Amino acid sequence: MSRDAILKVKETEMQAAALVRDARDRAQKMRDEADAAGKQMCRKAEEETLAKRAEMMDQLHIKAEEHTARVMEEAREEADEMIKDVSLRRKIAEKIIIRGLDMQCR
Repeated sequence: MSRDAILKVKETEMQAAALVRDARDRAQKMRDEADAAGKQMCRKAEEETLAKRAEMMDQLHIKAEEHTARVMEEAREEADEMIKDVSLRRKIAEKIIIRGLDMQCR
């Protein structure tokens, strides 16, 4: 081989090595950017999910409180009805007892 050919081959090899280094650097930069973007997307998705979860929990607490209030009101109404019924039965029982005593005393 001639000296010019050898120099040309070496020059071409150096250019190829530079191109490979540049391609590796660009590929690494693209990987790093993709990794950062992916991490950012994950953080954003996690934040959105936590916010939705908090909103859902708030709604569930409100519904639970409303349900509890309804059940308590129904229980109060039922208790009031039971008290009225017991009072009525007591008055009837008192009348029966008094009549029975009255009949015994005659």
